[in-house]
Amino acid sequence: MEESDTDPTLLDCIAEFALGRGECTMVEICRGLDEIYQQMAVDQDAIGWRRFMEGMIVQDFRSIQHQYLQQDESRRSSRKWAQGLITRLMECTHGQWLYRNVVVHDSLRGSEIAAHKEQVRQEIQQQLELGGEGLSEEDQYLLEINLGSMEDSSGKSQEYWLRAIQAARVAKQLRDGIG
Repeated sequence: MEESDTDPTLLDCIAEFALGRGECTMVEICRGLDEIYQQMAVDQDAIGWRRFMEGMIVQDFRSIQHQYLQQDESRRSSRKWAQGLITRLMECTHGQWLYRNVVVHDSLRGSEIAAHKEQVRQEIQQQLELGGEGLSEEDQYLLEINLGSMEDSSGKSQEYWLRAIQAARVAKQLRDGIG
């Protein structure tokens, strides 16, 4: 935004508000500044931080920037400046959204998937520790299967194996209980 010849006071207000992550109001940030900043702050706080980060800014931003550009005798457009600000805010929000999707929802590395894989890994370890105990002779082959690395896969084949060996143990218990 510095390259866009942004009003330095406005730039500080925008940066502090964005970095405040909703913990501080624009009114708090603009306390002691000229009336035009204070009015902008009241209006922006009515919209809120989240909407601000989605690119919803008050018209006062553009008015303040327009005055600054006129004082500086700049040929830049406050309209284009506002469009650039909105674009940057939306890029920040979109970047956060993408990051969250990768961390939380990615099918191989997301934290939720990692937690599920760890649970499956522990259940597999329990089954392996039981060995052939509780398995019928025809189901012993399940212990010979190479499960591969869960880190390098979606974990579906490991889950299928786990469900199969659990079902085989339950089936043997039912047969032994009935017979």
